[in-house]
Amino acid sequence: MNLIRKLDTFLKEIDKDGSEIVDKFVYDEYYYLFRLSLFYPYAKLNMFLLHLITLIFFCYIYSTHVILLLITAILTNDIILMIYSLYIACLLALFLSFIFTINSARKQFNSVHEMLGKGVYNYNEIETDEEILMKKAYHRSKNILKISLPITNIVGFIGVLIVGPWIEFTVNPIKLVQIYSEEGINFILPVNAWYPFQTHEGIGYYYGIISQILVGTALTITLTSATWIYFTTTTHILIQMERLIISLKNINERALNMYKKIINNNNIVFKHELYSDKDFIKCTEYCLKRNIEHHQAILSVFNDVTGMLKAPVFATLFTGSLILGLSAFIIAQGSDTPGIVLSSLTVATAEFMHITFICRAGQQISDLNQNLHLEFYNTPWFYCSKQFKDLLLVSQSVTSCELYLKTMFDFKSDMNTYSHILNTAYSYFSLLLAFKD
Repeated sequence: MNLIRKLDTFLKEIDKDGSEIVDKFVYDEYYYLFRLSLFYPYAKLNMFLLHLITLIFFCYIYSTHVILLLITAILTNDIILMIYSLYIACLLALFLSFIFTINSARKQFNSVHEMLGKGVYNYNEIETDEEILMKKAYHRSKNILKISLPITNIVGFIGVLIVGPWIEFTVNPIKLVQIYSEEGINFILPVNAWYPFQTHEGIGYYYGIISQILVGTALTITLTSATWIYFTTTTHILIQMERLIISLKNINERALNMYKKIINNNNIVFKHELYSDKDFIKCTEYCLKRNIEHHQAILSVFNDVTGMLKAPVFATLFTGSLILGLSAFIIAQGSDTPGIVLSSLTVATAEFMHITFICRAGQQISDLNQNLHLEFYNTPWFYCSKQFKDLLLVSQSVTSCELYLKTMFDFKSDMNTYSHILNTAYSYFSLLLAFKD
């Protein structure tokens, strides 16, 4: 009983920043996916054992296959199989790390999703048609990505475990006869690998098949969860920045609506002479203060998102060039192993799409921050009070600083990084070609 109480206290401490708002938002955006991937496990005593078993299962299938693939890469004399084994092992290690890095940032996770669940900031004003259309466009793009990227992951899963091996056996039927290489690498499993026991028949064979299917399924779930959390949070940040820009554009109309309520006259129209009215000037100052509060809320969410995702995004971008370079080499040199070539092509396509959209979203945030800086300047500051101008100077000073999704070691998620990744991938490809020759 004492152990149970301590465990219950420990779980409550982990989830002290959680709330019903977080739970509802997580379910609305991700459904039960985050429970399966353990990105957001229930911090409840009655679910602890189930999540613990799931975590042990994930660690077991990921780590054992990383070790087996590394041994395969060491033992084989086939350079294509060696490189293929290395980058599959790299992917598995990468996705296993996602589970721990996301859970280690549970505080930021709860903070981000509670803010998003509340809408980040409420102006208590009627939404304009421009704002409504903007939100619809961003949500449409987000939903397209949340469907298309998982489909890409599933296609990669099918290509690696079903289509690729089928093509390999069709083109190289000798592999159905030569079950093992001289080094003991199994040729009849979907992913050729070394095992410490016989895996060509009986229980060993079924263990090999089922374990590879399970690790492929776990990998697909983990990768889909990682992409969903990234594009959900970045899309909401983009929406909030667009809201702020639209609000600043309409600062005169917003101030006029407040002014109408103060003087109790709905028939008045905007004209520059209003800037000589103290009440109207106070309305403009109040509207700008609300915009600054909104900007502070956006920066708070942005900083928490950066803290939550800095390790997974860094790992994805850092290993992306390696995976693309290795895949390109296999595709170019693997004419004798078409199954492995197809598997590499599907993995490379999925990796390329993920890196492209990750860097593009980061670049959009940086671009909108520059637009926001200009929009602060475009306000009618030359007609306004000294207090308005002082507030504006502070806001311009903040928005003049570059805003980007910073990962570990100040690695940026933007299109400059994207070009560096592709250049580095080509360098790896050229180096491997030179090494082979």
